[in-house]
Amino acid sequence: MTRNLFSTLILFLLCTTLLVLCFAIVSSAQTEQSRPAHVGLVYPLSSNGTEAPDCANNFSFHVLYGISLREKAFCLSGIGSIVKEDVRGTVLSGVFNRVGTNVDGASIAGVLNIIHQQTHGAAIAGFMNINGGVQGAQVAGFANISGNAEGIQLAGFMNVAKNGATQVSGFSNISHDNGCLQLAGFINQAKNAHNQVSGFINIAKKVKGVQVAGFINVAEESKYPIGL
Repeated sequence: MTRNLFSTLILFLLCTTLLVLCFAIVSSAQTEQSRPAHVGLVYPLSSNGTEAPDCANNFSFHVLYGISLREKAFCLSGIGSIVKEDVRGTVLSGVFNRVGTNVDGASIAGVLNIIHQQTHGAAIAGFMNINGGVQGAQVAGFANISGNAEGIQLAGFMNVAKNGATQVSGFSNISHDNGCLQLAGFINQAKNAHNQVSGFINIAKKVKGVQVAGFINVAEESKYPIGL
C-alpha cells in the first residue's frame, strides 16, 4: 500500500512537471506587463490568468505551480515555479524552480533548481542544482552541476563545474578546468588545482598547493603530494 502510494505521488509530480514545461514552451511572447501581485491555484487559474507568462510580478503566490515572465521580489509555490526570464529576489518552491535566464538572489527548491544562465547569490535544493554559472553558493543534498563557479559548491554526493572555486562533497568533485579547493570523501579530479583533499584519490594535471589523499595522488606536477 505504501509503495503504491509513493509510486502514485512520484507519477503525479512527474506529470505535473511535464505539463508545466509544456505550458511554458507553447506560451507565446507578448508585450511585458507589470503586476504588483500574482496569486493563484495553478496556471492558468490565477489573478493573471492566461496572461501570466507575459507578466512581471513584485510578489507571487501559487498553491500548486505558476508561470511568469519575471519575478522582481518574492515568489512562493507549493510545487513549482517557472520564470521565463529573470528573478530578482527569492523564488521558493516545494519541488522545483526553473528560471530562463538569471537569478539575482536565491532560488530554493525541495528537489530541483534549473537556472539556465547565472545565479548571483544562492541556489539551494534538496536534490540537485543545475546552473549555467554561479557567483555565490550552490548547496544540494545530492549534486551540483554548473558552468563557471565562483564561490562554493556543497553537495552530499557530487559537484561538477567548468571552473570551481571551492568544491566540497561527500563522494566526488570534478572541475573541468581550474579549481581552488576540492574536498571530497572519495575522489577529486581537476585540470589544474590549488589544493585537493580526498579520502581515496586525487587526479590533476598541475597542483599549486597540497594534494592529500587516503591512498594515491596522480598529477604531472604537484608541489606537496601526501598519500600512501
